[in-house]
Amino acid sequence: RCNLLRADRERVRAALREEGVDSEPARYSPWGLSLTTRVNVFALSAFKAGLLEVQDEGSQLLALTAGARPGERVVDFCAGAGGKSLALAAAMESKGELVCCDVDEERLADLKKRARRAGVSNHRLVHLGAEDRTAKWRGRADRVLVDAPCSGIGALRRNPAARWRLTPAKVATFPPRQRAILATDDAVPAGAIPASRYLELLNLLGGHGRGKRDEHHAEISAPRQSAPVRRPDAAVLAAAPGGALVTRAGAGPGRPR
Repeated sequence: RCNLLRADRERVRAALREEGVDSEPARYSPWGLSLTTRVNVFALSAFKAGLLEVQDEGSQLLALTAGARPGERVVDFCAGAGGKSLALAAAMESKGELVCCDVDEERLADLKKRARRAGVSNHRLVHLGAEDRTAKWRGRADRVLVDAPCSGIGALRRNPAARWRLTPAKVATFPPRQRAILATDDAVPAGAIPASRYLELLNLLGGHGRGKRDEHHAEISAPRQSAPVRRPDAAVLAAAPGGALVTRAGAGPGRPR
């Protein structure tokens, strides 16, 4: 993903060419480049200068569809190490307030380092521990992004071994956690535009039959139907069968079609 706080896509592409790296525009994301030269991206001067981030195109599209704008207050409720947070910051032109929340302090520490390299200055890190530290933003956020904990099957292409570590018991733990996050007023403050992704749990558990797959489809349908949507123009994102990104009407400018 090109970091628009540092340079536009063509400038990033030119910088890569100077280092002997060829690239082509991503298929869907206006921020994305696909490298056609095999290279250690983290060793590139362009990377060290904060011109780009390594990020899947799907994650770029999720941040794009959230529709964050300069000057808004945006909450990334499950920020992790900040891949989508940094994309949101770029969309906001580092103006306004970006609140990055996570339960993992180490990942938030990584986010802090990445934000410094990317030139992001409008972020605030919030560790979601036992103490409630989200009260001050309730009812005051313009947009909330919830990329809820999931099985990680979307990244199997780069980490195929993870398929064999995924068990039925582990799969079953994710839907309740996702529902709990989406059910909280912390995640969707009054008046906010929630942009939430529900990851379809594909039938990776070969031999467990259609019944198991249908069970997980039902689990995913439940939070989508019960998530508190406070405005009619709210956007709800879903990973549909076949991998298509689906948005409900009113997702805002730049949404995939």
